[in-house]
Amino acid sequence: MKKFVKRILIGILIFIIILVILILLIPAQFDSTYQRALSVQYESYKQMDNNKIVLVGSSGFAFGLDIDTLEKLSGRDCSLLALHGGIGLSYMIEIAKPNIQEGDTVIFEFADSDVDEIGAELVLSGIENNYEMYKFFTLNNYPELLEAYPKYIGKRLEYWLFKDYVKQDYSIDYFNDKGNLILKREECTLPVDYDEEVYGIGSWNTTFNPEFIEIVNDFDEYCENLGADLLITRRLYIDESIKSTEEEIIASDKALDDLLSAPLITNSLDIIFPRE
Repeated sequence: MKKFVKRILIGILIFIIILVILILLIPAQFDSTYQRALSVQYESYKQMDNNKIVLVGSSGFAFGLDIDTLEKLSGRDCSLLALHGGIGLSYMIEIAKPNIQEGDTVIFEFADSDVDEIGAELVLSGIENNYEMYKFFTLNNYPELLEAYPKYIGKRLEYWLFKDYVKQDYSIDYFNDKGNLILKREECTLPVDYDEEVYGIGSWNTTFNPEFIEIVNDFDEYCENLGADLLITRRLYIDESIKSTEEEIIASDKALDDLLSAPLITNSLDIIFPRE
């Protein structure tokens, strides 16, 4: 029995050693992908001083805000920490914490979430060799990360050997050196035949994940202790996706505002937009 256990442990150790060697030897392969903007955003954010506006969220912020205009209107530097909802909002909050300073205004794009939700492959390819960003994973993230890691390493090896890159609608070329989108889109890019399964629906609830509410309220306390302000906004929607009534949307905003310690600064009815 002891020999059997010993062989298993040796096998695991050899596997880990091989994995580490592959990680160190294979050059970065996701530099051209749009998810690399996550690492770019973090590196830019780390260098910023106080009295900045920090925008933490997902694709609604990443693709829906004109950061240059916001900086001109506010007269303050702005840092975007937002890219894709699949990354996980809890992870984005952790990325934001280290450089929150006195006088900062942090605006969080709220969407009800699972506490430990994380898009492992998306995050791993986004941060790739930026190992500093691994420290923002929680212990509960690691089962999903460990499950995704072999496939992630396999893709890196495949791209390295065969240069068989996956084509994407967006690339890092569409983002500047702060990780802000610079691609000017003249019209809505969602298909006319709106696919609810792919793009989601606008449905407002009056109940929210209490564990995630606690995370956001803890984040508010964290900001307050550092002399920063946390403000909450909700994600924007295209009107074609809306399934809730006006009364339900108003009730949802009120229910959320009652649960959060930080103020909700948007009325959801004001951030529902037509295709035009």
